[in-house]
Amino acid sequence: MQRVEAQAAIKPDQLLKETIRIAISAVAYAIGFAFLGGVLPRGQAGGAGFLPGRNVVDQAFFDDLAG
Repeated sequence: MQRVEAQAAIKPDQLLKETIRIAISAVAYAIGFAFLGGVLPRGQAGGAGFLPGRNVVDQAFFDDLAG
């Protein structure tokens, strides 16, 4: 009787909803970490894709530090 009650307690629709919620959260966290890690573009001028203009900005920053 306890086995039957335990199996009845698991609802497939609830399991599916929970799985989708966790998957969406994982993707959101991955995008957030990629954005903060600098892998994704942040909308800098001249930046598209993997920010080709980013080296110019970084070089100017390091030139200011050196000079």
